[in-house]
Amino acid sequence: MVNYQKAFQAVVTDPQYLANLDWGKPREGHSEGTVRAHIRGIERNHASLARELLSRYCNDEDLLMMVQYHDEPFALYRQYETRGKYNQDRLANLLNSIRDWNLFLAFSLIDGCT
Repeated sequence: MVNYQKAFQAVVTDPQYLANLDWGKPREGHSEGTVRAHIRGIERNHASLARELLSRYCNDEDLLMMVQYHDEPFALYRQYETRGKYNQDRLANLLNSIRDWNLFLAFSLIDGCT
């Protein structure tokens, strides 16, 4: 069995890993820029954290997908609003991931009102 904590500690203390954390600059697809900023963004992704927590108590894949993708419609809207285009693969992924669109819409409306 893999000791994930030990593997994690080995990576985050590796000199090459540490040297590369500040590599990168803002660019399309990675507006956060550096590897360090990208990791920070991933670690604080509330949708992924919420899905992970919910998966401990629920095995309804559609509901888990709704939690994971609940901010996608707004993100796609913002892309279109600011750039005049949106990531079509991202939209296709959303469309293919959700089965109960009525529930997803209700979820999105409630989330948007809070």
